[in-house]
Amino acid sequence: MRVKICGITSARDALAAQAAGADAIGLVFAGWKRRVDLAQAASLARATSPFLTRVGVFQGHSLGFIQRAITWARLGAVQLHGIVPPELITALQPWVPVIQAFAVDQQFDPAGVLRSPADAILLDAPQSGSGQAFSWERAAPLAGHPRLVVAGGLTVDNVQDVVRHLRPLAVDVSSGVESAPGVKDHQLVAEFIRRAKEAACSPI
Repeated sequence: MRVKICGITSARDALAAQAAGADAIGLVFAGWKRRVDLAQAASLARATSPFLTRVGVFQGHSLGFIQRAITWARLGAVQLHGIVPPELITALQPWVPVIQAFAVDQQFDPAGVLRSPADAILLDAPQSGSGQAFSWERAAPLAGHPRLVVAGGLTVDNVQDVVRHLRPLAVDVSSGVESAPGVKDHQLVAEFIRRAKEAACSPI
């Protein structure tokens, strides 16, 4: 079980996530409220261990920009939202693993999701970063899939249920461990990681 703390905007929060045992942090380049620029991302990369995976979050960016971000921020993976051409995924895979995000809405198609060539598939709420959860039942057909990552409305109160029911490769949290948008609550970060990993080790 891997845990990603997304929407990191400061070295203080990055180091707290690292100390609490996070496997990855998310650096958002998309135009959301937790956005960082290339210079900020590079600074966060210098502040953290090379053993902490930095995941760049993108939506609508060009291949060239994403490649530049990979180099500047020493990204270990990229996460792509929105309409993602398959050729963008395959162009990036020689650089880093690619996570493709899918909104779990009324049109969600589990079989269609599995046709993605991405290295991992992330299930998210229709509005990413909103703190709203999606219906876990809609994701049930993908439970236990080796590429499954679950995000969207996760908190310390529900992460164990999600891990036990969906058995994902990883979980991804942002607003669920914040005291304000883009500001992490370090106690919640540590407790979220502890509970997620504890649930992953418990019998199904």
